[in-house]
Amino acid sequence: MKKFDFNKTPPFYPEWDENIFEFYSSEFENVFIILNPFIELKGDYDRNNENHNRWFDDQTMDYPTAKYTVEYCNELKWEEIIKKSELNNVAEINHALINYGLKKEFQNQKLADKLYEFCNQKNIFYPPDAEFTPFNISKVILLLNELNIDKVKLTSEFGDNSVIVEPVKLDELLSENNSPSIIANDKSLILVNHWDSYVTILATNRKVSLEQLISLGFEIKETNEFPTLNYRNKNYAQQRV
Repeated sequence: MKKFDFNKTPPFYPEWDENIFEFYSSEFENVFIILNPFIELKGDYDRNNENHNRWFDDQTMDYPTAKYTVEYCNELKWEEIIKKSELNNVAEINHALINYGLKKEFQNQKLADKLYEFCNQKNIFYPPDAEFTPFNISKVILLLNELNIDKVKLTSEFGDNSVIVEPVKLDELLSENNSPSIIANDKSLILVNHWDSYVTILATNRKVSLEQLISLGFEIKETNEFPTLNYRNKNYAQQRV
């Protein structure tokens, strides 16, 4: 399998069924999986309002804007979905979320239907795929401040667009474009979103503990619990469409 290398062209994530820790271990000591939260509506959401719906001009789609999400929604962790729905664990939630990005032979329609029906009944939106959620952006800023990282580079998925900013500016910039990787200016830390995935990978050489990340509000899995982006080993490689 390929290994992470800053000198090579992005994207900075492993293939769909490659071991996440093995990919990053050539460059980083610590690797964590951030489960991006679901979005629970609490306000009066209007899909035809451009301040509410980021896709308001498309009658077939709706998803709350970052501003509406922060002001009028609650974050709902995967553990809460497990407690309240018929899905039993993180693996089932992940499979349901990525289901339609898989070849048909690897899809599980029952899991996808369970998650859709639960969220539809409870006015819950899925986490955005391949993006930093508004809830987690604020936590990322706190983490970078705790680690005394004063400059980061935002880079697009394939590295064709990048900008160096102070962490405090992330909130504003990522509300416009949530998909880039965040890289510490000294290359001691990277946060990466994989296209078609609902998790964020945190890889770092800084002293970061599971307890520290949880205290900041992240929902975390270690790579021994979440070894690949498809949450399966290579013997059951769920290939993308």
